[in-house]
This record gives sequence, structure tokens and C-alpha cells, in this order.
Amino acid sequence: MGVESALGMQSSESLTVTGFAVIFENGEVVLADELVNGAPPEPDDITMEVRGLDEDAVTWESGNGVRWTEKPIRVTGTISNGVLTANATKGE
Repeated sequence: MGVESALGMQSSESLTVTGFAVIFENGEVVLADELVNGAPPEPDDITMEVRGLDEDAVTWESGNGVRWTEKPIRVTGTISNGVLTANATKGE
């Protein structure tokens, strides 16, 4: 499922959310349905915070202190209060 669909969910069962990952300079990690062109690209307005992302499981681009994925990734985990706590990460 995409980020927008996952945002309203609460689940103690594992769900898989697909989106572009962005790690900001302050360490915040989000998934977004789309990235907006820029240098570096920015997530669109629909994002979900991710905790516990396996950063080594995906390929990153980087610039200006920000890292992002050029392709969507799949993150499996539980969702509570709009936050996805990852227990598995897979690049596409």
C-alpha cells in the first residue's frame, strides 16, 4: 500500500508500505508517495515518519546533507499514530 493509504491506519499486525525514503540532515526518516524535483528532491506533502529503517537494505542518493531513494522501497512494520515502525526493509 502507498503512504497516503497507510496514514490513517493503526495496526499491531505487520503491513507493507511502499514509497520513496528520505533521511533529513536532522536524522528524521520519512516515506513519501512522490518526490518533488529539486536539489536534493523533497518529499511531497504526504509523508509518514519511519522508525527503525534498515538503511543498509537500500541504495541511497545524497546531497546537501539529505539522503533519498531514487526508486520506491517497501518497508514492513507496524503503524501507530501515523508512525511506521519497521521490522523489514526492501529496496526495489
